[in-house]
Amino acid sequence: MPEFIRAFIAAPLPPEIKIAMGRIQRKLAGVEADIKWVKPELMHITLKFLGSVPSAQIRAIFDSLNGRLAAHPVIKLSTGPQGAFPSRKRPRILWVGLQPNGLTPLRGLQRLVEESVAELGFPAEERKFNPHLTLGQLRSPLRIERLIKEFYALRVPAMEFKVNEVQIMRSELSREGPAYTRLHSIVLRD
Repeated sequence: MPEFIRAFIAAPLPPEIKIAMGRIQRKLAGVEADIKWVKPELMHITLKFLGSVPSAQIRAIFDSLNGRLAAHPVIKLSTGPQGAFPSRKRPRILWVGLQPNGLTPLRGLQRLVEESVAELGFPAEERKFNPHLTLGQLRSPLRIERLIKEFYALRVPAMEFKVNEVQIMRSELSREGPAYTRLHSIVLRD
């Protein structure tokens, strides 16, 4: 029986962005809302969630991505304003967005990722690509109004960074939260 891996494709974040996101989380933690914070070291920009994949197919995914992405130029991005999914009035996920200046190339990169894995039989994502950095997921309405008020009052710094690689990641779920392992990297052209 084949081994399966829960996998996704992501653009990693540099340490300084993860540190800044951790600072935002610590500012909001004092509200003591019922929220599960994403560990800053696990933050990334998800380009494609693959789900459960036969481990033997991971190499084919890498080969397909590498063939399309190795010549793609590095993308310059900047953190932007914060938001909530599905909306500010009914928040479930708190996130920090990205400034529009780098979104066109990032959307192009994501399309190439979609095309690469579609060749291998992975269905296209039906939702519009909305790149963001997830800070946390609300679990109940406890102190939610105060949390949202403080969240939107924050000044999220515009920090520039580069996406210089795309990674195929393994995700293992446990009671302590997810653990991610990089399986392959595709370095973008500088």
